[in-house]
Formats: sequence, C-alpha cells, structure tokens
Amino acid sequence: MYLIKNHVPACKIYTPKSENEAAGCELAAYMERLTGKKPELLTSADMPGVDDALIVLDTPPFASIADALPETENLGREGYLIAQRGDNLFLLGAAEESVFYALYDILESYAGIVFMTSKDEYIPEKETVEIPDNLFDLQKPAMEYREIYYRDLWDTTFARKMRLNGQACSVGPDGRVREHHRGWGFWCHSFFALIPPAQYFDAHPEYFSL
Repeated sequence: MYLIKNHVPACKIYTPKSENEAAGCELAAYMERLTGKKPELLTSADMPGVDDALIVLDTPPFASIADALPETENLGREGYLIAQRGDNLFLLGAAEESVFYALYDILESYAGIVFMTSKDEYIPEKETVEIPDNLFDLQKPAMEYREIYYRDLWDTTFARKMRLNGQACSVGPDGRVREHHRGWGFWCHSFFALIPPAQYFDAHPEYFSL
C-alpha cells in the first residue's frame, strides 16, 4: 500500500471521531511537507467513498471499518495498533495521545522523518512511501509513566514524538521552574506538602531538619 506515490499523497486521511481530528491534521501537515501537496482530510461529517484508500485514525469504540482487526480490545491504557488491510491503513490508539504515537511511528519508520529536538527535524522529500501489505504492529508501553529528565523534553509536543508522557515543565513569572508529572502524585521535594510546618512545627520541631 502506498501512502505517497510519484510525489503525491496516495491516501485520504479519515478521522471518524472529532477528538482525533487534531491528529489527522498533524499527519496531513507532515505528508504535505514530504510531498509539497496536502492530502484530503475526511472527518466525522464525511462519508468515505467505497474506492477510497484511507489512513484511518481512531480511538475506542472503533468505527465499523476496523471491525475485522484483531487485538483492538487489547491496547491497554496507551497502546496503539498500526495495521494495513486492503486499501486502508489503520492507526488505532487506546486514547487520543496513542493515535499521535502511532502516526509519529509511521512517519519515522516508513517516511524517514527524524525528530531530533523540539526545533530540529529531518524531513526528506519523498517520491514514494510504501507500507508493507498486511502490516500488523501492536505496541504497548512497558512502563505506564515514561520520562527523560532533559530540558528540551519540557516541550510536550516533542515529548509526545518521543512517546514520553511523564513530564511537563513551565517557567513562572517569578522565574522558577514548575514541574508537573501527570498522575504521579508526589515525586520529590514533597516534605512540606506532606508535613506542613504551620500544622506540625510547634508541637514537633524534631520533624524538621535545621
């Protein structure tokens, strides 16, 4: 199956649910940068033609077009499935974030794009991008929280391209860095949050280091 043939997108991008339209636009933008031509985008308001070759980006419950695919109930919290069947390529994610993981995987693995930093990417001009027939690639993260403690990965878009989900940092108006670790609860520097001095110091000064 061709994603790109003779410098032209060979598929339409189809997002059956509105929550995946941002991922569809992201994929379309990269295909345009690969070819100089933007693929057609079909959304939940459109009905694909019977002869359309599609890249389908979807999250549960999956559209009926994906009914014949196995393992779609086995994606876990952030897994994704890349599968080629007939004239269609399916990028199916357990959640919206996972659909982005799938599209970045395709762009890296088959289009030759390299995401180097938050500001630097290698995007070749492609005459042809071909997906193997009957491709079936199921990816499930081994770790629920994934982080590399590296300043450039404070950029959440770049972190997503690296399939990381743990860290988001921001610099406040006071110049201090604030870290946010989704779902982690406390991570470090948490003593005063757990044992507030205003509540415990007078009765238990021995709790607090000098």
